Amino acid sequence: MTNVKDLRYRKNHELIKASFIELLKVKGYAKTTVSQIIATAHINRSTFYVHFLDKEDLMAEIQTELLDDILVSLPALNLDNLMSNQRVEERIGQMSQNVYNNRTMLHLLMSSKGDPTFNQRLIQRAQTELFTSDIVTDIDIPQPYLAASMASLVVNLMLTWVQRDFQESPAEFSEIVKKVGPNFIKSIINRV
Repeated sequence: MTNVKDLRYRKNHELIKASFIELLKVKGYAKTTVSQIIATAHINRSTFYVHFLDKEDLMAEIQTELLDDILVSLPALNLDNLMSNQRVEERIGQMSQNVYNNRTMLHLLMSSKGDPTFNQRLIQRAQTELFTSDIVTDIDIPQPYLAASMASLVVNLMLTWVQRDFQESPAEFSEIVKKVGPNFIKSIINRV
């Protein structure tokens, strides 16, 4: 009996997310209500609230899953291998491919129909990912400023790629990031 309930729970959870995404495409985040999500998913209000606190909670989960898909599988980066182009290139290449693989959702979330706080969440997540390594520990710039500048650089390059509707392939975008990102980081490190 538990398996049936678990399966039903998972199906309803995914149905709510899929219904919400469809509504985002048509109405946008600001104009989508919990009542509309419930009607689109053909579920009861109580079922929605078993899964999510509100539409903001639902959006936060979708954004977190998306950012996990983009960032979690990236090769580790630290100060030692930062100076090695191979690891940096692997990381940039994997990130570019992950962004491209999630291009439809990124385009939606970064559009006028998405959540206006998504770009800030993306920058905050990029900053958090930087602090999982020792990249910034040996640099004589206060961590918040260094992390903000590094994260903003990468995120703004990515935003530009999304806004340009992915005109460049992941490989071409990787080359752009490789030319801009590591040179920026290395210029900071070489000043220390």
